[in-house]
Amino acid sequence: MTISILSYVSYNAAMKSSLKLENSISTLFVVALAMAFTTPVFAASKMSDASDVLNAPPDFSDLCSTDLSNVHFYGLNLTPDNHELKMFVWNTKKFENLNAFADLKTHAETSDVVFIQEAAHSRDLQSAMIENLPTHRHAFFPSFCDDYNYVYGVQISTKLNSADEVRWPSPDTEPFSTIRKMSAYSLVEWNGIKIHLINTHALNFNPGGKFKEQIYDLYLKIRQLEGPVIWAGDFNTWVPMRRKYLFSLADDLGLAHVLPENDTRKLKLDHVFYRGLKLKSAQIIPLKTSDHFAISLEFTKPEPPSEKLAQY
Repeated sequence: MTISILSYVSYNAAMKSSLKLENSISTLFVVALAMAFTTPVFAASKMSDASDVLNAPPDFSDLCSTDLSNVHFYGLNLTPDNHELKMFVWNTKKFENLNAFADLKTHAETSDVVFIQEAAHSRDLQSAMIENLPTHRHAFFPSFCDDYNYVYGVQISTKLNSADEVRWPSPDTEPFSTIRKMSAYSLVEWNGIKIHLINTHALNFNPGGKFKEQIYDLYLKIRQLEGPVIWAGDFNTWVPMRRKYLFSLADDLGLAHVLPENDTRKLKLDHVFYRGLKLKSAQIIPLKTSDHFAISLEFTKPEPPSEKLAQY
């Protein structure tokens, strides 16, 4: 049976929807109903037909039976030697939309570094990542496991040599929850330059104090890093106070705030900060398969400082 992203979305949606249906409706009917109202445009290699999904065992993540404090790696990276460093940043909303993976594939396959917030992990999703982004090494940073044995967190996928991956959970949790929002750290090398990558998903439904605590904790960690840095993700800056605090700490770290050329977002939750690199371009990608637009960027090497001739 061909493993497909279809089985992840259809089965997951069907199982969650079944809790709201009458007990007399079978799980099989729920799966068939979910498939009838979805029009998949992507499969891992060949699109599974209805019988494949209906006969498939339930999809789940093996990580639910492991220590979620560990980073999970899979796939192989192909180290490029490009003059531009291409990057893609997106909150995928857990791939709830069936076509979200197709959008990710379109933009990620040409990107050297991919930051995903609200990333999901299951057996089928991992297989789809490997088959459709075979030149990337995927590092999944778990946050929590749900009742259906799917794991959610953030992810860094890259074609570059990477090392020192670390999970940076938020010091506190969302209200009435044990869930800590996740940041991911990785050190990559590109054209002889080592770059510190930080992919952040910030706390959302909580007072500003907890948000500030998380951002300040990240600030202290980034302050210890030397050299080029890219800090990006979904910062949930839905009020001016949060934006002001985040921008102030980023500025203190010597990080420039990326201002995309075509930014028409009314609510700007996602940001990119950087230093030690030269920004060539930044664009908002208005994808419809998530509640967040994506950001596509290109960086180049910074120009070397000009040497002043000694005056004699």
